[in-house]
Amino acid sequence: MEKTVQDKLKSTVGFKYVMSQLSIKSPYGIKHYRKVKPYSRDEDAKLSQELNRIQLFISLIRERKEDIKKVESLLIKFKDIEMTVINCQNGKTLDLVELYELKMQAIYMQEFYELINPLISFYEIRLNKTNTIIETLSNKPTEITYDFYLYERYSERLKMIREKKQAIEHHYYRISDPLEQERIKKLRSEYVRLEDEEELKVRRELTKQLSSTIKVIYANIKKVGHIDFLIAKARLATKYDSVRPVITDGEFILEDIVNPHIQDSVEENGGNYTKNSITLYEGTTVITGANMSGKSSILKTVALNAILAQLGFFVFAKVARIPLVDTILYVGSETESYNHGLSSFGFEIMTLNETIEVMKSKRCIVCIDEFARSTNPHEGQKFVKAYATYSNTFPSFTLFATHYDGIVDLDMNHYQIAGLKDELINSSSNTKTTLNTIHNYMDYSLKRVNDQREVPKEAYKVSLLLNIDEDFKGYLDKYYGE
Repeated sequence: MEKTVQDKLKSTVGFKYVMSQLSIKSPYGIKHYRKVKPYSRDEDAKLSQELNRIQLFISLIRERKEDIKKVESLLIKFKDIEMTVINCQNGKTLDLVELYELKMQAIYMQEFYELINPLISFYEIRLNKTNTIIETLSNKPTEITYDFYLYERYSERLKMIREKKQAIEHHYYRISDPLEQERIKKLRSEYVRLEDEEELKVRRELTKQLSSTIKVIYANIKKVGHIDFLIAKARLATKYDSVRPVITDGEFILEDIVNPHIQDSVEENGGNYTKNSITLYEGTTVITGANMSGKSSILKTVALNAILAQLGFFVFAKVARIPLVDTILYVGSETESYNHGLSSFGFEIMTLNETIEVMKSKRCIVCIDEFARSTNPHEGQKFVKAYATYSNTFPSFTLFATHYDGIVDLDMNHYQIAGLKDELINSSSNTKTTLNTIHNYMDYSLKRVNDQREVPKEAYKVSLLLNIDEDFKGYLDKYYGE
């Protein structure tokens, strides 16, 4: 994958989890996946074509299920012989195994051609016929067999040598004189040598003959890989009821967005996943909310779906209008596993500098999760305020998540997470709460606000839900009372 989408970002936001669910069947599909890179801002037409192809395969999965199953069954049979094809094109004589694998590949590709081409209208992924190669590597051009041998039709001399060798072998088993047997063995060895020499000539000639037609196999390899990847993307889209993103010049609208990694985790623990909607504008958008309210999850969900759109996937949303950008950046604690020996705050500042440097020259989507968390709150709030205000001057889409007050200016886009449900807290006095069940008391819905309201203060309530030590609570109440 292209490095403009940070490697750490992909694991942080759930991208790798999503990619692990791609049902790629062939080595060519895996190769295609590994070469995928984000579409650049001037490649919106190419991206639209890729999305059209995914849409086609989604329709085929729904309407031609059995045909697609046959296609996938055939994809499993493909072995990676790309290097054999390249060697053939370059005139390197193929051995017997390589010729056999080439024949089998040609047979599978012809079957694939006959199966897939009637289903697809996109010329760029329609396969080429390979029947000429199959005929070249068959004993009888009109009879396809799933084996390969250096057939005697390739060389009259080869036929004569083999017949003579066979006669010698038959003669050997009819004689009992040791001296005669030894003479016959030497004679047979000579014919084995002659057979090897002639087979080499035949393989050279076959390689030369194939080199002029092998390009169809090479072209098909790329198309098979692309089709395999398209089917995998289409199956992923149908699994999560994904939507085709509308690529825009500036609008960035996501409705009912989902992050499968987070959703699956929440539901496995008995929770209910909350879908949210958000609109970003050029400049700064701020999400405020108390700790544990789900701010990080929303940032990851926005980043994940932006990445997927940029890479030519359908996205996990009901509606998605997403601009193409030069790069996507994510700044958060989970991307700081390796900090070059710096303090946590030192690493945050280093990351800030790197991010701003990119924003100065590129249009970006930037997700910043709880910046300046590692310094004291008084100074941390000032750093976040400055960062948010400065980001608001760039033609990028910057999304901040923070629990600090006083960050949002009137010209910024502001969302707040609802937070704890007081009515449920009041009814839970006899219920034991754990980190795995506290979500039952949270409202993770995201609301747009048009003022500079304070961030909800819910740390005390959370501590009560988690049954904080009673003796410690006495000290805590004293300071809250002040």
